[in-house]
Amino acid sequence: MIACTPLLFVAPWIMFSDIKSRRIPNLALLVLWALTEISHIGESWRTQFDSHGLAISLLLGGVLVNLVTQDAIGMGDVKLISLIGLMIGRTDFVVEALTYSAILGLIWVAVARKRSIPFAPSLIIGALLVAVSL
Repeated sequence: MIACTPLLFVAPWIMFSDIKSRRIPNLALLVLWALTEISHIGESWRTQFDSHGLAISLLLGGVLVNLVTQDAIGMGDVKLISLIGLMIGRTDFVVEALTYSAILGLIWVAVARKRSIPFAPSLIIGALLVAVSL
């Protein structure tokens, strides 16, 4: 659970904002980033390097998906995915979190019967499910 502790502090703000206005405030993401960096103090340089590399890879991949799909996934979601990668720090666990998020998102689409949904709640719940299993 330690991997996603910073997320617990900012999750309600991000989730409610995304549900209400379909936007994730950059300030909330900045706070999440700062708390995540603080939580990484004391880790080895190798662990920090791997976590940051994963976050950058997820950010670049997310930007590419955003461009290719004409904003099917918003940039706030892309930045959140990158921060989840920074928090979790391992590719296999991030893939697991994104799989849970996709499943939750598909369920939400089916229940809401809408083509577009706020994706941040699914991302956060997916990350917390993985963190609980660590």
